[in-house]
Amino acid sequence: MYRQRWGVEVYFHSLKQTLERTRLLSTSASYARVELDWQVMGLWMMGLMCVDQIVQSGDIGRLWSVAACRRVIRLVMQHTTRCCKQGWLAAKLGKAVQDAYQRQSGKAARNWPHKKTCKPAGAPQTRTATEAEVELAQRLKSKKAAA
Repeated sequence: MYRQRWGVEVYFHSLKQTLERTRLLSTSASYARVELDWQVMGLWMMGLMCVDQIVQSGDIGRLWSVAACRRVIRLVMQHTTRCCKQGWLAAKLGKAVQDAYQRQSGKAARNWPHKKTCKPAGAPQTRTATEAEVELAQRLKSKKAAA
């Protein structure tokens, strides 16, 4: 059972981690369902495009890489004029396969540790109180003394 379920686990890991879809942005349950359906459909379409080109290139033994496929599609979306040459997209998608080398150590986490990047507070800026602020402070002081 576990071996059969593993492909589904890897698929949703690709959706959540590689495509960075950890949260749904919809405000209602019905819209969230539609949003998730489209995200899964997009991942299917990426897979179909890549696997089709991998098979056509004759590299059937290699698995497609979600990250490499995402890089190619983003490149096409950013530079449409450069990437419009005949067969450019097909050639790049055909090479979007998982790496074949054996790692000597585990993969490093991409977005860790979460470091704070906000600037520290500077020296305070002081000013003298306006007349209205002085009066308000005196009224508050007199109410506190009366209580």
